[in-house]
Amino acid sequence: MLRQYELRLITQGTACQILGISSATLFRYLNKLSKGGVAGLRHGNTGKKPYNRMEESQRRQITHLVCTKYRDFQPALVCKYLFRDEGISVSEEFIRKIIKSNEGARAGKGLEEPHPLRRRRNRFGELIQIDGSPHRWFSEDKGPCSLLTFVDDANGKITAAGFFPTETTEGYLCLIQTTAFHSLSTATDTAYSQQPPERTENRQ
Repeated sequence: MLRQYELRLITQGTACQILGISSATLFRYLNKLSKGGVAGLRHGNTGKKPYNRMEESQRRQITHLVCTKYRDFQPALVCKYLFRDEGISVSEEFIRKIIKSNEGARAGKGLEEPHPLRRRRNRFGELIQIDGSPHRWFSEDKGPCSLLTFVDDANGKITAAGFFPTETTEGYLCLIQTTAFHSLSTATDTAYSQQPPERTENRQ
């Protein structure tokens, strides 16, 4: 294209339009072409390692920190803490790219192990779970009341249940007195939904 302009086969405006450059850049290219030929048009940094290129080891270090230590941080905060605590200075855009390319790793790190389920008792009557559930059990027009229940831990069977105005120790004691619960269980466990009553334990 430059040769065509030199031979006056195309106009200056046409050359600039085709190359997508300004007139000043066109004449700069022509000057380089006249001094060094086609090789002179090559950029001076062609084939050279960029001076600001990050070492791969440091990139891996930053990625590891972003996915672990700083997994819940936004890019701006990551940059701040990397510089303050690690002595690493990078741009927010660089951190943003790392976060985007490692979204799965960031999401999976630091998750707590699930709480192991307690092993159920082996025999019926060894442990009774007691619980109260406040609700408008009868209708929306009626006031709420609490359903108090005794559930055997071994098989999940409801051994006693009753409705009471609120979840209280008196309500649980009333269930104990009106059922055969006291002759079966050796221990009780509780799961309170509101104000917890006093923990009770009934042993033979």
